Amino acid sequence: MRKIAPKFCFALTLLTRIPCRGRQQLLDNPERTVPLFPIVGLLLGLILFALDYLFRLIFPPGVAAILLLTSYIFLTGGIHLDGLSDMVDGFSGGKNRSRVIEIMHDPHLGAFAVIALLLTLLLKVWLFLSLPDEIRGLALLIMPVFSRWMMALSICKYPTAPGSRIGYTLVGKAGNNHLLAASYLVLLIIASLIFFGATSAFVLQTAIAFAAAVLMTIGIASYSRKVIDGLTGDVYGTVNELSEVLILLVFTLKHF
Repeated sequence: MRKIAPKFCFALTLLTRIPCRGRQQLLDNPERTVPLFPIVGLLLGLILFALDYLFRLIFPPGVAAILLLTSYIFLTGGIHLDGLSDMVDGFSGGKNRSRVIEIMHDPHLGAFAVIALLLTLLLKVWLFLSLPDEIRGLALLIMPVFSRWMMALSICKYPTAPGSRIGYTLVGKAGNNHLLAASYLVLLIIASLIFFGATSAFVLQTAIAFAAAVLMTIGIASYSRKVIDGLTGDVYGTVNELSEVLILLVFTLKHF
């Protein structure tokens, strides 16, 4: 536990705004925290589960969905949404690799970034509102676990883009062993959910959601590698946000 605690603290403070002591101990080997990304996702999922129950107990469904998304953004500090907006700006406005990177580093938002943010937020509110009651708790648990694993996949299997301010310092040495460890933790989480009563239909939805998110992640990462010779922190944030939307979409499908 003494070895895991500082890794978890680093991962927690990297991916959320939840305070945790011990971050500084891993500045030289930050890639060792990547396997714990799904555990951070599980913690966020548990918080979402509890908040969703509380909000729906007190408020109408629409208000509860907005409050749930607001709470989620507060917990993460909106860092992944910021990545999404920067990537949309850079990839829509840059004509070459250096210009794309320059735009992504610019703190100002362009029109396409604003549109992407608004659509993502509207979709998430509506998806939170549309989750079937019988699976909404499990879906809220699964969503951040899978999306953080998708970030681990992007980090471990694709190179960092030249000029990235976060890639080299945080994940430059992450590789297959780190991804395997993250995958093992995800399997344990899924097995636990099945053990505690998940239906066969939910398991099928979970498998489809995971596969769809993997394909989308590969597509985003491959495109980023083609355009800017690798991935950046903004791309990781985009992967997380779009994975969450896609996963929630699968869980709201009618024919299950």
